[in-house]
Amino acid sequence: MILFGIYGILGAFRIERFGLLNGANLIFHEAGHVLFSLFGQYVQIWGGTLFQVGLPLGIAIGFWMQEKPCSASAMMWWCGQNFFMISIYIKDASAQALPLVGGEIHDWNYILSYHHLLGWDQQIGNAAWLLGVLMIIAASLYGVITALRQKV
Repeated sequence: MILFGIYGILGAFRIERFGLLNGANLIFHEAGHVLFSLFGQYVQIWGGTLFQVGLPLGIAIGFWMQEKPCSASAMMWWCGQNFFMISIYIKDASAQALPLVGGEIHDWNYILSYHHLLGWDQQIGNAAWLLGVLMIIAASLYGVITALRQKV
C-alpha cells in the first residue's frame, strides 16, 4: 500500500502516464451506460461515471464487511484513481476536445449543461481530482496502518 500510495500521488501530477487501470475503468464506464439505460437518458449519462466509481467502491465495502481491510483499502485506492480520469473528462466539458468512445454525447457536457454548471467545469474537475488524491492518501494510509496493526 505504501507503493500504491506513492504511485497514486505521483500519478496525480502526471495523469497522462498514470494508465495502470484506465482500460478497465473505460470498460466499466461504458458498461455503466448500458446498465443504467433502463432508467432514461439522464440516468444513463450519469451511469458511466457512477458505475466506474461505484464498482470499486462496492467491492471495497464488501471487503470491509468481511473484515478484509487491506483488500478494502486497495479497492478504495482504485476508486480514487478513477477520479483522475473523471476530472479530465469533466474539465473537457466546455471544449469537448476528447475523443468519445461510446457515442456522440459528451457525458459531462450534458450533465453540467443540464444543471447550468458548464461554466464551472474547470473547478468541478479540479474538485474531482482533489477527491481522487484524498481517497488515494486515505486508502493507502488505512492499508498501511491496518497491516501494521495486524502484525503486532
